[in-house]
Amino acid sequence: MRQSSKSTITFTDKGNIREITGSNYEVFKQYSIGKKLRFVRETLEEMHSKKEFSRGKVAKAAGMSYQGLKNIEEEHNKRPYNGTIKLLCKVYDLPLKLFTDEEYCNSLEGFLLGKQSNKEKFFENYYKMNFNRHPLDPSYCVHIDEGEYFDIDPEAYDVIHNDDGSISFDRYTVEISLKMYQTSSRSLVSDSRIIEETVLTSDDVEHLKELIQREVTYMKSKLKKSLENQSHDTTKLIQEHIKRLDKAIVEEE
Repeated sequence: MRQSSKSTITFTDKGNIREITGSNYEVFKQYSIGKKLRFVRETLEEMHSKKEFSRGKVAKAAGMSYQGLKNIEEEHNKRPYNGTIKLLCKVYDLPLKLFTDEEYCNSLEGFLLGKQSNKEKFFENYYKMNFNRHPLDPSYCVHIDEGEYFDIDPEAYDVIHNDDGSISFDRYTVEISLKMYQTSSRSLVSDSRIIEETVLTSDDVEHLKELIQREVTYMKSKLKKSLENQSHDTTKLIQEHIKRLDKAIVEEE
């Protein structure tokens, strides 16, 4: 990568993902639009290959000319149209506001660079290993009550807040899926959707929580009983085996 694009930003190797946070993100925010776009493309080019993220390939994917992209990256065109930036953002899988809105940039802790599929896998693996979402995951958690967290779409236009700042719901839309993890390895072994989507009133929520908890308690009780039975059967088999050995010894004597 050219020194002019990466002189003060360094990375810890994370395979096909680059995490732009902390001091790196503070440096990035100070870049001009052209330098930001150049940094993004050259980093992706370094991560993957020139065949995918060369200036020519990116210009073609964005529907613009090679010279047009070069003029932006080398800051000959200091005020590119938002429409042009948006086309490049689509290629880079990044939000337009990251390059055009200072307030938005200041509200972020950083961003990830990489292909969309790689980002999704990165967030999924992070959740499996840590049992909470990565700070840069688009699906973030808002604290409602102690012990309860709800994923909120940050782009939703109908999210209403109460006077105290908490989220107010005039209805509950619930999507239920069953994800099973192996506790020892933290690996996801099963992922199946039970109910695609249903709308609940607030009166139904407690009933739903009690129903799920009751079923989980039942399964735990069933497992415990099964283990106790297995232990009892094993003890019985050992005792019978000892009796047979004692009997064989007596007969030999």
